Amino acid sequence: MLDDELSLHQIRDAFLREVERRHAEHEFTTDYRALAQRLGVTVVAGRSNQAITTSGERFIVVDEQVAEQRARFSGLHEIAHHLFEESEDGYLRARLKDIFHHSPEAAKHHEEDLCDAAAALLLMPNHLLQEAVRVHGHSPLTALFLVTRSGASAQAALRRVMWHRDVPSFGVLMNAKGLVLDSVNHGHAKSYPIGRNFLVEEQHALRTSSFAPDIMEMFDAPVPFSNGNRGWIMRVRACLDGRGRTLAFFNRAEHVIRIDDRQPALF
Repeated sequence: MLDDELSLHQIRDAFLREVERRHAEHEFTTDYRALAQRLGVTVVAGRSNQAITTSGERFIVVDEQVAEQRARFSGLHEIAHHLFEESEDGYLRARLKDIFHHSPEAAKHHEEDLCDAAAALLLMPNHLLQEAVRVHGHSPLTALFLVTRSGASAQAALRRVMWHRDVPSFGVLMNAKGLVLDSVNHGHAKSYPIGRNFLVEEQHALRTSSFAPDIMEMFDAPVPFSNGNRGWIMRVRACLDGRGRTLAFFNRAEHVIRIDDRQPALF
């Protein structure tokens, strides 16, 4: 029996447990069209992404004119909205709306975050994540393992690994020219966004360090906030992916767990 006063954290935990249970019933398929069919949800191609329930019928609209990785994640995200609507006979969504009764938009925003987490879980199930963590710990190499094994994007894999461990973390995906393509912050008491679509300065260690593909390097460097603040020094673990992009995790040194001193290659 669930507590009538579930916190946001408890809502998230209960929802993701339900998502994993339902996913297991369907052999952990990551094909959103196949999963939707098994769940009785109709898929409609469109120019947007949304989940719709009308007169007892359930639909998802998915923009398939984008990269296959993006469409797959969007399809699973929209399925997650239906799973959230059903979870605990609708109680979880009702409790979320109750918490944010003063701000319906905040409730919608939080549900979007929950469905992002659920889509990452559907795309990269726990058994696959655990396999990666056993080999690489919680590191960029773990994210690249998930990319290879699941077909997820680096952006989705980055979040999946960070969300799995409840420690303050920053993540950065940067191209060869120093452009931040994506970033994520997780577990901090306040929101400290790094930002995206800006150039990291040439003298930053992410730009001056030499990386080999799929081999992780570790060093200390400032978190490269887009506003230019460089006062927060953290332990960095970084590597190149197969496309010449840098994937980096920033953590406090005491939160970095090494598997061994060799840092084995991904392949």
